[in-house]
Amino acid sequence: KMAADLIFIGGEIITLNDKEPVVEALAIKANMIVAAGREDDVLQLRNATTKLVDLKGQALMPGFIAAHTHPFLTTSLRYFTDISPRTHSTSQQVFATMRESVGRLDPAKSEWAVFYGYDECLVQDLPALDAGFIDINVSATVPVLIISVDVDNAWFNRRALAEAGVAVGNVPSLGPGREFVVDKDGQPTGHLRNPAMYYIMQTARLSLTDEAKKDLYREHFREYARSGFTTVVDLGSNDKDTIKLGLEVAHEDGCPVRLARYVVPLLADANVAPSMPDPSRDRVWIAGVKFWADGDAQSGTMALNEEYLDTDFVKRLGFPPHHRGRLTYTSDVLREMMEPFHRNGWQISTHANGDRCVSQVLDTYRALLAELPRPDHRYRMEHVGLITHEQLGTAAEMGVTPSFLVDLIYYYGKSLCEDLIGPERGKRLAPLSSAQSFGHKFSIHEDSPLFPLTHEPFRSIATAVSRKTKLEDGGKVLGSEYRISAEHALKACTINAAWQIFCERSLGTLEVGKVADMVVLSHNPLTVPCECIELIKVQATYMNGQEFRFV
Repeated sequence: KMAADLIFIGGEIITLNDKEPVVEALAIKANMIVAAGREDDVLQLRNATTKLVDLKGQALMPGFIAAHTHPFLTTSLRYFTDISPRTHSTSQQVFATMRESVGRLDPAKSEWAVFYGYDECLVQDLPALDAGFIDINVSATVPVLIISVDVDNAWFNRRALAEAGVAVGNVPSLGPGREFVVDKDGQPTGHLRNPAMYYIMQTARLSLTDEAKKDLYREHFREYARSGFTTVVDLGSNDKDTIKLGLEVAHEDGCPVRLARYVVPLLADANVAPSMPDPSRDRVWIAGVKFWADGDAQSGTMALNEEYLDTDFVKRLGFPPHHRGRLTYTSDVLREMMEPFHRNGWQISTHANGDRCVSQVLDTYRALLAELPRPDHRYRMEHVGLITHEQLGTAAEMGVTPSFLVDLIYYYGKSLCEDLIGPERGKRLAPLSSAQSFGHKFSIHEDSPLFPLTHEPFRSIATAVSRKTKLEDGGKVLGSEYRISAEHALKACTINAAWQIFCERSLGTLEVGKVADMVVLSHNPLTVPCECIELIKVQATYMNGQEFRFV
């Protein structure tokens, strides 16, 4: 008779399996779930070596899946000094931190001062930047590089431009959508649009050793686990050296999360499609390829059908009248880039925030599928902040699946409504119930490092249920008709996210035959009031049956 290694009893065991949503007990053998049901029945698998885990009223549920995040990028940004709204609320604080950091460097050593998190949307007294302004207000003698919170923009001072060899007549080409802005005389202004992290990492001189960088990765993966995640889905990084170090850590025995990767086209061989993963065996795998088709809502770069508002904030961002954002590629170029991946069986994922961009991506997917049909392709669209009801219907018909950046409402809802897109468009940000009405198996995500560098799945779940902005922004509800239940929000972080990476047979629910990826919670998110969801604490996670305890 088979004996279980672990049996869980004494708590609320939430399976998220529609056939049996709640069970009294659950048993694990090695790394697999072997029983789930009535306590008396499951205890039949107990012998002298079985460890009995009394949950003591706490909740057990499937481990969260970070459906769209950037662990390589987020860790590399931790090499730099944080000036984000997480730690700074005024322009004065931001510039004080930068000047203090610069003061500790020796200009003779050509050490760079690199800062991450410049956010003109949440810290609205921040000025527009260029090389001359940074020279005057931060430093003219130390190379200075400032990166925006969405990593959509970066600004160099003149010393940094000189160190990088950027000058009139010598402006490097970094690929489609990435460019150094020049003035009418061809002089670089210091502004780099859509910076490539590999370029920044190769250009900025940093003093960290590889082992110190790997320690940052170890801590970052532990942070995912402390937040309840057991699977992390990386949606693209382009710095090979950073990825190499991160992958070494991800393969270590003590790493508490598994890692699915969507690689950028630059680092992928389109002719060699990745094999289907087996999470019972695989800790790290390539899931697909990732494209970026527009920018971000809060930076004024997502591609819209209607214009951005004509406000002082939009003008301060430097955009011309009647601005509608920008598409990264023409439709012909986007299709040409995707075609070899489509032809060779890759799953394709595309960053598409604005409604104009969503149309372009859907049209491109449609053209590819018409030329070479592929059943069950599960092509993805990421963020889809202003996707319309009609576009969600089209996507459902095509088998295209969305992943929503729902916490855009919480962090940026007020500013988006007042300064960028107006209340009518603002209230339909991340229309989850609309996606649900078409039967979409959508996921929700945080898109770290966009929001605070720590991970907050309960924050996203609470926003999906309440659709409220931050309390300091009035706690206003944006589009109550697009709310979803706590149960559906949990599925968007578990079984739906597993389905999107072709792992629904192994991950996402607690049922016999699935891998033992689980999280122990202080309270049941299905029964606490909505306003208490984000207060739930993670007690422990189990990845592949291995326990990682944090309290």
